[in-house]
Amino acid sequence: MTKFKKIIFILLLILFARSIIHDMTTGIATSTSSTANNTAESDVEVKVPAKKEKQVNKEKNNEAKVDYKPVSHTVSAGDTVLSIAEKVNSRSIPIQKILEDFQTLNPDADPHNIRIGETYFFPEYIEE
Repeated sequence: MTKFKKIIFILLLILFARSIIHDMTTGIATSTSSTANNTAESDVEVKVPAKKEKQVNKEKNNEAKVDYKPVSHTVSAGDTVLSIAEKVNSRSIPIQKILEDFQTLNPDADPHNIRIGETYFFPEYIEE
């Protein structure tokens, strides 16, 4: 019976290790602790392509005032739209507004299913 317990224990240990590796590589486990928010600004690559800048300017002229500029960022393991928006912005923005603005900047992307290694545009809100 003790041999059976050892085998079960080893299998559980392997399963646990596999789940940790899976979480670390696919970015499923996310952290909202203050250490995640203290990431250096150098991790955020700021590029404003003319095409996206024109789109934002066009929206400013045609619709309600747009109070952000697009910022390019490549997604890493554990990143979400909200965690990247927190890195890019210093003030608190309503979640729904962030998701809507992300969808405006990335019409073909699902804000709930961003992919590691892909580059997306995120709204950097302008202080008024």
